[in-house]
Amino acid sequence: MATVRESGLSFLHEQLRWVETFADDYPEGAPWPERDGRAAGAVGALLAAGVIDAAEADAWRARLSGAGDGVPAADAGVRAQGEALLAELLEAVPPDDEDGVSAERDHFDGAVGALAAIGAVDGRAWDDRLRARLGWPSWEEELARMGELNAGGTEEELVAVLPGSEEVDGVRVLYALRFADGVSFLVHGAIGREWHLAALRDDVGTHYTPGGSGGSDVELRIAFRTAPPPEARWVELSGPASRPLRVAL
Repeated sequence: MATVRESGLSFLHEQLRWVETFADDYPEGAPWPERDGRAAGAVGALLAAGVIDAAEADAWRARLSGAGDGVPAADAGVRAQGEALLAELLEAVPPDDEDGVSAERDHFDGAVGALAAIGAVDGRAWDDRLRARLGWPSWEEELARMGELNAGGTEEELVAVLPGSEEVDGVRVLYALRFADGVSFLVHGAIGREWHLAALRDDVGTHYTPGGSGGSDVELRIAFRTAPPPEARWVELSGPASRPLRVAL
């Protein structure tokens, strides 16, 4: 079970992800009352409760306002050890592990995530090296392919931004975007690979055509090229073996 401090820091990281998600909607230097209010409330509460100290509070205020560095830089010795470890773990990943089902692949992914979080390695660079070992396309090629999958759903006419879902089994929808010709979801949490095969249903029996997915092990964008009909009251997103996440329309 997580300690009080671990839970508090986890909450601050969730707030940081929220800021990073919507940062492009606000030009640099433009007022952003919701972000500033969230930062002041979250940091102030955890400081008052003794979960973080004054120096940590200052650092988190800076990070949440966009003025601080997102990831601290590890020293040269830690970086060298991290690079050596990942090289060894990558060499152990079976080159034919295209579905990512090996323990070696999970070991490598976990190590990359942890070392990138402390600024010891470049996570994107190691993802590129893993892709090369598995014979996968580059991340840029993957994005281009996802764009092709979205053909027929332009996502240009935004109808509404929908609040997310309740958390179910460690996964929740952060928010959904309802377009005139489709709908997409930002899913966060303990995301298994089955979520790339997520399906969508609503309360009126609409058939939804998948429009592609992309992201990481903790955050995934899932799109559908079918727009919810006006009479639908909710949609439910679910992986092949997961319980559904319901979003009100």
